[in-house]
Amino acid sequence: MATSEKTRFIQPKVSAESLEIVKAQYQAGKAAFERGKYRESVQHLEKASALVKRNSRLGGEVQIWLVTAYEAAGQTQEAIALCEQLKRHPDPETSKQGKRLLYILQAPQLKRPDEWMTKISQVNTRDNRFIWAALIAIALTLASLIWLSF
Repeated sequence: MATSEKTRFIQPKVSAESLEIVKAQYQAGKAAFERGKYRESVQHLEKASALVKRNSRLGGEVQIWLVTAYEAAGQTQEAIALCEQLKRHPDPETSKQGKRLLYILQAPQLKRPDEWMTKISQVNTRDNRFIWAALIAIALTLASLIWLSF
């Protein structure tokens, strides 16, 4: 590896305060992702990625989550570009995950016939008053049975 390539990966040490901010942003990004708020997740993870040493193990974890958030948010090109970088990450596990994700992201999309898809319709609970009548009848029946048992 040439000297210019080595210096490209050198980043300043992260202070303890910055590390706490990184961890907080990382956790917030994961939490937002798990709630389905992908754009919010991307924002938190990008902030964490900007503050962490990218070649550290934590930096790799943050970037792997960022790839996933990019893809979920519809930013596939950003996800692919980041995976290309992660393939060369010094942490072997991060590098392996980057390669796997890149393979998945670049796989051809298969066309699914419409007959394979199930249409889910919204149940109109406002017009379905039978449910409330049935629940009241069950409650009255149970109450009368309990009252008769004494």
